[in-house]
Amino acid sequence: MAVMDMLASVTKVISKSDAHGGAVLSLLHDRTTNLTGCGQLQEVMLFLTQSAAVPYMDMLTKWLKRGIINDPYHEVMLLVTGVCVCVCVCVFS
Repeated sequence: MAVMDMLASVTKVISKSDAHGGAVLSLLHDRTTNLTGCGQLQEVMLFLTQSAAVPYMDMLTKWLKRGIINDPYHEVMLLVTGVCVCVCVCVFS
């Protein structure tokens, strides 16, 4: 039951904050690190965090390695103006 309560709590926080992309990853990361020593709860949060990070990191990798900017949901906050790309990336604290 504790796992379901935790999932409901995380879902509520993400929904209320209207978080997307890096903000969701930061929220999941914070919850994961706060569950140190909680066994199964931490394992579930770690799985969610790692799974949620895959598409985000794929997008960043394509941009950094190939110069391909594919950010349809504006999660990385890239601003392309002429030859300049300005970046604001949410990072884990």
